[in-house]
Amino acid sequence: MITGDLSTMSMADLLQWIDSIGKSGTFLIDREGNTVWMRVAKRMIVETSNPGAQAFPGPTGANINQEGLIFDLSPQVIALEYLFDQFLDSDDKFRFLDTKLDLEPGIEVKIPIQEFVMQGLHYLDEWPRINKLYESDNAKIRATEDTNLLGLTQIQRVVLSWARRAPTLSDLRIALGLSRPALLRRVEELRLLGRLTVEGTPMGGDLIAKLIGQATILLREKQYDEAAHVFSALLAADPTVSQVKQLFREAESKHIESLYQTLPPNAVVVLHDPNAINSPRLNQSDREVVARINGRWDVSVLVLASRLREVETLKILRKLLSLRMIELRIRVVKPAASRPDGARVRRKSLSRIVAQKVKIATPHKQKKE
Repeated sequence: MITGDLSTMSMADLLQWIDSIGKSGTFLIDREGNTVWMRVAKRMIVETSNPGAQAFPGPTGANINQEGLIFDLSPQVIALEYLFDQFLDSDDKFRFLDTKLDLEPGIEVKIPIQEFVMQGLHYLDEWPRINKLYESDNAKIRATEDTNLLGLTQIQRVVLSWARRAPTLSDLRIALGLSRPALLRRVEELRLLGRLTVEGTPMGGDLIAKLIGQATILLREKQYDEAAHVFSALLAADPTVSQVKQLFREAESKHIESLYQTLPPNAVVVLHDPNAINSPRLNQSDREVVARINGRWDVSVLVLASRLREVETLKILRKLLSLRMIELRIRVVKPAASRPDGARVRRKSLSRIVAQKVKIATPHKQKKE
C-alpha cells in the first residue's frame, strides 16, 4: 500500500507513475466527509465511485424532445466530471492499494490513464481564468442561432440544449448534478466556440478557440493526421499556448497507439522488392526507413533505429504496407513445456538487439601482432 498527501505528490504524478509501471489496483482520495476512489487496470481507469449524495440530484430517466435536444447526463459522464474535479483540490490524502477492495457499487468507466491525466491538467491550468470570468452564478446563458449538435460531446450537447431555455448558471448546475467547476468549463468551451452567450462575458467566439474546438472534434473522431495538422499550425503561430501543446501531445499519443494496432511492435518487417527504395512513390524519408529494413528487425527496432520521430516512422511503415512493399511476420515462439529439452526461449530485448546492431555497424579494429 502507498499512502501520502496530494500536496507533496500530485494526483497527476501518482497516476502517471501507476500508468508507467502498469499497476492495477484501487486509488482512494480521502476528502472531508467522503472518499473518492477509482479502480485502475491495464493502464485504464475502469471504475469510479458514484458521486451519489455528493452531487446535486439532477433529473432522472431519458429526456429527449422531438428536436433531438437532450437534457440528462449519463451517470458515467457525471462520475468522470467529479473525478476531474479532484485535480483542483491538492489538500487531501491518498492511498493506493494493488488489490481490489470491497467497496460500495461504483460506476463503470473506460478511459486511458494518460488521457485522463492530460485532460485533468488542462482543466487545472484553465480554472483560474474561468473562475475569474464567471463571477456571478446568477448570470443567464442563452444558445446562439447555431443549432447543429453534431461533433459535440454528450455534456456539451446537454448544456447547449438547456441554454435554449435561458437558465441561470446556478439553476443549470443543480439541474444537471454537476459541480461549479465542471459546469463552467463546459460552458466556457461552448462560449468560445460561439455556441452560447453568458451575461457579463464577452460576446462571440474566439477564432483560436474555434480552431482548437474543431481539432478536438477531429481527435475524438480519430482523424489524427488532420487534428495534428491543426495543432501544429496553431503552435507555429504561438508556441507558448500550453493548451495546444497538451492537445498536440494527446493527439500524437493516440495516433501512435492506433498505429501500433496495425503495426504490432513484435512483427518482423520484410521487404518484398529490394528495388522498392527507388520507387517514385516514395519520398526521401520513406527511403530512409526502407534502407533499414533487413528482414530481421521488428517494428519496435526499426522505430528505435530510425532518426525520424516515432509517429513519423510508423506512418511510413503503414504507407509501405498499404503499397504492398512490405509484409509483417509475427514471431511465433513455442511454449517451454512443448519443447523436448524443456528449454525456455527468450526473446532478445530491444537494448540487446540495438547493441548488436551498433556492434555490427562498427568496423573491428585489427589486432596488433
